[in-house]
Amino acid sequence: MNEGTVHSFLFADLVGFTTLTALEGDERAADVAMRFFAAVRALPEADGAEEVKTLGDGLMLRTDDPERAVRLGTAIVARLDEGLEGFGSVPVRVGVHTGPAIARDGDWFGMAVNVAARLCAAAGDGEVLVSATTREAAVADDLVFGDARLHWLKNVIEPVAAHEVELVPEVAVAPEAIAATAAVVAPASTGLAGVAASAPAWRPEPVRVAGRPSAGRVRPAAGATRRTPARRGPALGARARARLDQERACLRAAVPSLLGRLG
Repeated sequence: MNEGTVHSFLFADLVGFTTLTALEGDERAADVAMRFFAAVRALPEADGAEEVKTLGDGLMLRTDDPERAVRLGTAIVARLDEGLEGFGSVPVRVGVHTGPAIARDGDWFGMAVNVAARLCAAAGDGEVLVSATTREAAVADDLVFGDARLHWLKNVIEPVAAHEVELVPEVAVAPEAIAATAAVVAPASTGLAGVAASAPAWRPEPVRVAGRPSAGRVRPAAGATRRTPARRGPALGARARARLDQERACLRAAVPSLLGRLG
């Protein structure tokens, strides 16, 4: 392994671990950490990644492939959202950065390592925070990145641009959902009620579902770039936001057919 060459580093740690320890004791907190480590090691995305070390409630990994590092980060968040046996859903945060580093005695050193660790500390619950450097190197159609935000990281002189990232599988809007939307858009009083009746025969448009499985945020397949709004005021809860996005997607799928029938 060549020292000084470019590597991608991933740090992941549990959110609220100190509080958990204070409330439930050292033994239970240690059990959570051990199951966290085991869950990460069992992920298919972890194949080919080097586990550098554990850090209390955290984990440091290295890979030569930036895309693999990003996918591993999203897989870690999704896996812990499913829950650990005996503990339920466990909040985790992930930071990823790519750059040169030096290996010594089984560990890695350098600014790339420091930035990845600081990005993890800056990430929110369930967030995968990826540096702009990693984002540029990890190009894949099913990786959706939010807008870049500058982060002033501890002991890092210059601000670091970073993106939140989510892995986005493709699904389709169910015809029943389109029919229900058409019934709202074209009520009987407009004389267009027949549109709703014919909705099941429409071909559903593909959409992308972003975020953890429980979040279910929906956005059009054509809009591959996820735009993260500025954090201002109280945000919608995950379920409310998912429902709103689903309704918008259904409307987008229904309107072209409605306009075609009207034309």
